Amino acid sequence: MWEHFRYRVCMTLILTLITTASNADQSSISLNQAIVKTIQQNPELVSFGYQIQVQEGLLQQAALSQNPELKIEFENFLGTGDFNGVDALETTFSIGWVFERAVQKQRVNVAQASVSLFNTQAKIAQMDAAAETARRFLECLSNQERLRLANQSVELAEKTIVAIQKRVNASKAPKAELARAQADLVVKQLAQEDVQHEIKVANRKLAAQWGENSLKFDRVSGSLYVLPKTEPFKDLKERIELNPTFERLVSQRRVNEAELRLAEAMNKPQWQLSTGVRRFEEQNDQALVIDFTVPLNFKNRNQGKIAATNAKIAQVDADTKVTSALLSTQLFELYEELQHSIHQTIAYKDVIIPAFTQAAQDSQYAYESGRYSYLEWQAVQSNLLNAKKEYLNALIHVHLYVIEIERITGVEVVDATHLTRNTL
Repeated sequence: MWEHFRYRVCMTLILTLITTASNADQSSISLNQAIVKTIQQNPELVSFGYQIQVQEGLLQQAALSQNPELKIEFENFLGTGDFNGVDALETTFSIGWVFERAVQKQRVNVAQASVSLFNTQAKIAQMDAAAETARRFLECLSNQERLRLANQSVELAEKTIVAIQKRVNASKAPKAELARAQADLVVKQLAQEDVQHEIKVANRKLAAQWGENSLKFDRVSGSLYVLPKTEPFKDLKERIELNPTFERLVSQRRVNEAELRLAEAMNKPQWQLSTGVRRFEEQNDQALVIDFTVPLNFKNRNQGKIAATNAKIAQVDADTKVTSALLSTQLFELYEELQHSIHQTIAYKDVIIPAFTQAAQDSQYAYESGRYSYLEWQAVQSNLLNAKKEYLNALIHVHLYVIEIERITGVEVVDATHLTRNTL
């Protein structure tokens, strides 16, 4: 049964949002490959598989009936008088059965409900592991984009130094401007190096999701530049009940209900029947023996257990209401944040970055013409680079919110529309 969960990759939404690059090579890994590796090899999920095997073993044990008992009795021997020796010995051979009646059936029901509960918990663990892999993959992909942006910053700083050097050589700019530009280049190179280290750490954290201690890839393949077309909030809210947490609560209630029925069944007396043959040595005769035992059930032996189990059922019902309210609130917050982040990405992509790009070009021309100072030109460059960073952050937030919304609703919630690939 565990195998059924091992290969269910639930993050279909993320696979459409962060698309696999067509030029991926053996040194890169896609999100699809990362999630499949996680589902198959994640140490926590493997442990869950053994826990389910334990529950299935308990189910097998619960289905077994009690073995009959063989009873041998010796009477009236080694006494005095007529009972001296074994001449008056009476020997009884009997086999006894306990009539469990509904107890065994209810015991099996409890074990079956427990297996179902663990399967549901395994499904939740699998989805959590897949979501965590998606987050770590997104971190790797984001760092790659940050490195590309850092490379652009270094390249821009190098071009700036060339432009300033020309003006300094022509005695049209002070050497202090050149020194400041050279220092700015070093700062940007250090930032570039920081991102390179962050990529290595993020890649190692991603590989840890499937238990690998050494990297077999040096980059991830995918694209951040996709905006989701979301459904109305009311439609998403109706899907909250598909969250596996509710399935777990339903399974837990079934376990408690089965335990209640078992406690009620065990409260009834269990009859015992024994039958056999008695041997009379003195008369050299034999006779049939039947023993029937009915326990006298004057008091409810399981009233505490029944009361406790009823309380557990009521607690699950209360938890279900709390979970519903909590998830609804979380979904609304995530949905609003998603809409805001989408609005941000559109504004940066269509308005802010194009405006700063044009301003940077005009400022460079103005500096080379002597109409702008280096500080004015540098300020516009910083505005452009910061806008690209904010655009990247907004894209990252979009995908993070989508991951969480899918986890809450338990289904694919957006129709990903691939835009023309955009670069920072």
